Amino acid sequence: MRLLVLCVVVPIALHVLGGYAIEAYAKRKYSREIGSLYIGSTELLFAGSIRLADAITRNVDGYLDGQMLVGMGLSVKVTVVTEAGLLLYPNVFPEQPTMLETRQMLQVARENYQLLNARPTLRVDVALPSNAGLSLALLAFYVVAALGVLAFNYRRGMNVAREQDLHVQNEIDRLRGIEQRASENLGRLEIERSRLTDQLQRLSRELECEKQRVSVAEDTMIEEMVALEEKLQLNLALQNEKNEEIAKLKGEIDRYGSAEIHPGDRRRQKEAAQVIKRFKALYKGIVLHERAAEGFSDLTDEMQIKAEEVIYQLNHDPDKVVIKRKVFGKKNSATAFEVIFAYRGRLYFSRTPSNSIKVLAIGTKHSQERDLAFLEKL
Repeated sequence: MRLLVLCVVVPIALHVLGGYAIEAYAKRKYSREIGSLYIGSTELLFAGSIRLADAITRNVDGYLDGQMLVGMGLSVKVTVVTEAGLLLYPNVFPEQPTMLETRQMLQVARENYQLLNARPTLRVDVALPSNAGLSLALLAFYVVAALGVLAFNYRRGMNVAREQDLHVQNEIDRLRGIEQRASENLGRLEIERSRLTDQLQRLSRELECEKQRVSVAEDTMIEEMVALEEKLQLNLALQNEKNEEIAKLKGEIDRYGSAEIHPGDRRRQKEAAQVIKRFKALYKGIVLHERAAEGFSDLTDEMQIKAEEVIYQLNHDPDKVVIKRKVFGKKNSATAFEVIFAYRGRLYFSRTPSNSIKVLAIGTKHSQERDLAFLEKL
């Protein structure tokens, strides 16, 4: 429907716009060309051979007679008027061509000269009547073009409709095939359902029989569980008795072991006490754990120097100490930090709530596992 309205409205609009375009084009063209030739040869005018009005009439009429658009019905109105308002074209009173005498020719030449000095003005008006042949041809062209568009759209619509009908028919055939296969599957499912129903009934009967057997076996199992529970209680009582004996023996072993301290251990404890005392005097911001003092005493002299350099830096500017990693202990314990010195040396420290440094352990790469186990227990 929209296309039909466009095919009716657009040709009319294009016909009107085309008429305006032809009129504008013809007016520019005729104004330019007539303006260059309507006066003609001034030699004849100044010689008095022909009147100016007659020359304009002859030149303009001759030009318009040779124009194709004028022959096709285009209306062209040309006027030539002097500044005084004298109408030179169209010539209202044309004179018949006669042989002029010399006196008359001089009079005509004088009049022509005066009229040319009066500055004649050319005006060209162009109109395309609606009943003109050119207008009707233009309208017919647009109507034929609109009919062609309608015919093309109609043929395309018919092709689309045929394709849609074919697609619908193919879809119907496909759905019918699906319906047929679904019906066949439904029949097979009905047979399968009947078979499964029979199997379910058979399994239900077997389940009832199995429940009866399980009930009998359950009573037997309960009796066995009661007997096992009694044995378990007896076993636990014996186990507790043995554990008490083992604990008593461990206490005696620890008592006898603490009574005999190796002389080497006394020496290590003495050296560790001296280290703690010296570090406490030198480094006021450092708290040295007994484990760290013992580890420091076990180091070589060179490694002791390197370890003390780290402790010195921890005491004066702990933020510049390069920390290798964090070591996490128990949930509520403080986080320890690992520092490497002398390549193989390991030092572990933490920060106290008062923001002082507590050195927890000092050792080497070989004692690292024992030191980490010690840190986990803190």
